Amino acid sequence: AVRVTLILATVNILTPALAAIFGTSDSQRSIPRRTWLACALCLVSTVLAVQVSPASPLVAAAASRLSPPDGCVLAASLCYAMCKVRLGSFVERHPPARLAAGRLQTQALLSFALLGLLGTLGGIHS
Repeated sequence: AVRVTLILATVNILTPALAAIFGTSDSQRSIPRRTWLACALCLVSTVLAVQVSPASPLVAAAASRLSPPDGCVLAASLCYAMCKVRLGSFVERHPPARLAAGRLQTQALLSFALLGLLGTLGGIHS
């Protein structure tokens, strides 16, 4: 549980990075230097915290220590960060009730698609 929580902390790294890439306005794409420094600190501390062997190098730890469930958690973190970035661009143009309804409908559609895919593939085995 602690490992998953630490990996989910990557949302704090992914959100500014995705905003810099996919932001729809100059203010969204402009990320202050202190935010990038905080992202780097978060990345290093997360990698150090989730590695099993403290003697292994950082890059090797990040690459070799991620299990398939870890990859699922990273994918969830990426999806959440992208949702935050996209909602930030829609909030100026759409009323809150419409945004909430659209978000729930999209999440439901993607969840059903994932369930269908998992059913086809035989589920997730850890």
